[in-house]
Amino acid sequence: MVALLPNDPQEMGPYRLTARLGSGGMGIVYLGRSRTGREVAVKVVRAELADEPGFRDRFRREVGLAMRVGGFWTAAVVDTDADCPTPWVASQYVAGPSLADAVHDRGPLPEAAVRFLGAGLAEALTAIHAIGLVHRDVKPANVLLAHDGPRVIDFGVSKALDSATGLTRTGTTLGTPGFMSPEQATGEGIGAPSDVFSLGSVLAFAVSGRGPFGDGPTHALLYRVVHRDPDLSEVPGALRPLVEGCLAKEPGERPTAEEVLDRLAVRAGDGPPEGWPGKGARPAAPATLKAESIPHPSRPTRPAPPTPPPPQSPPGTTPHGATFRAGGRFTDFRRSWGPYWKTALLTFLTAVVVEAAGGPAVAKPGLAAAAAAILLGLVVSAAHLAEHALRLDGTGLELRRAGRTLHARWQDVAYATLLFTDERTLAVVLVLRAESRIPIPRPLRGRNSGNARECVYRVDLKSPTQAAIQSTQLDTHLRRYAGPLYAPTHSRRAR
Repeated sequence: MVALLPNDPQEMGPYRLTARLGSGGMGIVYLGRSRTGREVAVKVVRAELADEPGFRDRFRREVGLAMRVGGFWTAAVVDTDADCPTPWVASQYVAGPSLADAVHDRGPLPEAAVRFLGAGLAEALTAIHAIGLVHRDVKPANVLLAHDGPRVIDFGVSKALDSATGLTRTGTTLGTPGFMSPEQATGEGIGAPSDVFSLGSVLAFAVSGRGPFGDGPTHALLYRVVHRDPDLSEVPGALRPLVEGCLAKEPGERPTAEEVLDRLAVRAGDGPPEGWPGKGARPAAPATLKAESIPHPSRPTRPAPPTPPPPQSPPGTTPHGATFRAGGRFTDFRRSWGPYWKTALLTFLTAVVVEAAGGPAVAKPGLAAAAAAILLGLVVSAAHLAEHALRLDGTGLELRRAGRTLHARWQDVAYATLLFTDERTLAVVLVLRAESRIPIPRPLRGRNSGNARECVYRVDLKSPTQAAIQSTQLDTHLRRYAGPLYAPTHSRRAR
């Protein structure tokens, strides 16, 4: 939980927003409070998703179904608005760490805690499947560990988002690669067995501290999910047969969520066992709200008033922003000059062959033409030797490449994201709002932007280690300065 950023809304529907709980490719989750002080988690869908044809109808239908989900181990969906400029859905706020954070901070869970976790998740999925819903994104980050047991979150929005994004929109899939089912990874139709496969992956993660298909690039993880056996070497022997059954490649060979609950044999009334991460006192709530009017749900959200950037800056930056300098200048130079010297060589060789074959004496003119092509290429390509740099601050960002510069204020930006194009190359992709009048220089234009509204700043590093360090630094500063405009993902390829 972190404080609201300057660009975050102050309120959403009838809820006053008080803090940020997290963000992802789908949207941003805020901690909100109702008029009576009830705490809720408010997920605000990204504006570009809301503009997809038919999205709002699907969103309204799926969230309506989610409101019917019962059971003790789900975070109840309590409110929604599919018609406001940025659709949102509110659910019960659960105080406690996610499974991902708990394992990261404290290590794997003991077997008894994993059994208790699995029973709660199986009961939650049974309730979700009972009304015809499929979660589609069961993963450690979507499991919260409350003091009395786990809670499954983010169900209901998944199908609407999946229909809007599809498997090819910006090259991503809905779901987390290491926890997706084989049928989900290959784009086939999915049902309740897909969630059971993800449940098995989550249990393996909880007891071992890593996913059953390892780590690595998205394409490698998806390949292992579809074609390789899971690594269950660290799963205790008593749990292994159940987890293996959940991770069967064929959906029909997996147990149902209700059968998983029966096989875990957790006795009713036992409560959380020793070692349960959520056990203990409830965290203190954020500061209380001021007594003031709350807008009607149909009223558009109002952005927070601009505030000066905080005095503390991330490590390695000044209070005025952060600057990143990229390599790749000589690579760009070679790419630009290459066609010129190849043309020059072809011209000269053609002239020599023609003259040797008894044709006119064109070797000397051919040599002159080749020299002219080489000189022209050097002049045109020299701009690529200029410094490549990216600067971020609270007002916007500046991109410099091949002697050309782009200045953009944050209010001109629709969204920004950070991508890996290969293990040593990153790309910051910036999509400008349609109404902005900012020209995008040719060296910064994205290949997939027909109307030149997308620009790409490529960062070439010397090693995968440097790329990992640089990506972490860029991610930190984009989260700080771009706020909700930043959509973190590393799955799509840039130019």
